[in-house]
Amino acid sequence: MTERDLEELVLKCLSSSRPEIGEVPLDPDRPFDDQFDFPPAERQALAEAVGRELGLDISPAARNRLNSLTGWVRYLERTLA
Repeated sequence: MTERDLEELVLKCLSSSRPEIGEVPLDPDRPFDDQFDFPPAERQALAEAVGRELGLDISPAARNRLNSLTGWVRYLERTLA
């Protein structure tokens, strides 16, 4: 998968629980917490959705570190390599 494919996948999974994400510009390098309310339950739901799409088990430790679009893409690039 390309970087753009991974970005689109994460955004699709994120917008499934947060439809407004597709309507506002998202700074890929800025933490999600700084851009919108992103409680732990949604962080877990995002990790589960991305994991389902890619057949990955994303550990709780990784989930807690993944808080930006760029962070997610870099993590997935390393994990899928």
